[in-house]
Amino acid sequence: MAKETQAEAQAGGPCQARRGALFADLADSTRLYRELGDARAREVVLRALDLVRSCIEARDGQVVDRIGDELFCVFEGVGAMVQAALDAQDAVQCAADGTDLPIFVRLRIGFHHGPVVLDGARVFGDTVYLAKRVASMAKAQQVLTTEETLAEFADGDIMARFVDSTLLKGRDRPTRVFELIFGPGATVLVDGQETSGLPHGTQRVPTLELVSAGERTRVGPARPSLTLGRDENCDLVIDSPIVSRVHGRVELRKRGFFFVDLSTNGSCVCSGTGRPRYVRRDELRLEGRGRLVLGPHETSGVPTVDFELS
Repeated sequence: MAKETQAEAQAGGPCQARRGALFADLADSTRLYRELGDARAREVVLRALDLVRSCIEARDGQVVDRIGDELFCVFEGVGAMVQAALDAQDAVQCAADGTDLPIFVRLRIGFHHGPVVLDGARVFGDTVYLAKRVASMAKAQQVLTTEETLAEFADGDIMARFVDSTLLKGRDRPTRVFELIFGPGATVLVDGQETSGLPHGTQRVPTLELVSAGERTRVGPARPSLTLGRDENCDLVIDSPIVSRVHGRVELRKRGFFFVDLSTNGSCVCSGTGRPRYVRRDELRLEGRGRLVLGPHETSGVPTVDFELS
């Protein structure tokens, strides 16, 4: 947290700001105390949390509180928070793979970025509650975050997979939770700058660009699903009587991008890699570049959506 902002909050009372809240704790810490005893287990917990604290502070984050084997941390930006989470996972795993920590010591992390209330040294609000809830869903060696937070880090092209939806108190629709995928030799982009050679980082993945009547949108890790149709609530609205209210959906899955037809009239997928393929109440994988024809292919004036895998 910026020192100026903290000082202002202390002097002028509670104020609102946008911050990232991150919770990191040790998975199955009860096993530590059961197998190592209280004294040795406490040493291990403190050593592991010291490693996490170093990673947090190295990325300009602030450790606000420690509750047992858990750290509550705050960041100003999403990029630094993502990298700190991956750094922390790497540091604890390397220590456990060596001789510094027991082999079964593993970290779990959850975070969310949004509006918070700053009141002196205290940081609270819905963002903190949501980050805590996401962290409670994480398993050993997982880094979880929300779809909204991923969208703020869209320039990073980070690899993520959908985990679950959770309905939180005070929200009218479920919050979608994603796991960051990281591994040896991966690359992460932070603030548009590529950092290579990281033991653990995020992998860059393709995105699918869709173009309809000059309107461009993308499906990717930050937005893994998109609906299209004539209903105004669709992500890509196409005003045509041939098009169903919710005509179809484009999804990012582990095996690539898929078009799912949900319509009455069906659709046609025209790709440069093969002959046009008609699909109705079924799905097809999208590859390369091509065009979605939203209705019978042989009918004139049928709306189209161009797509390209980039």
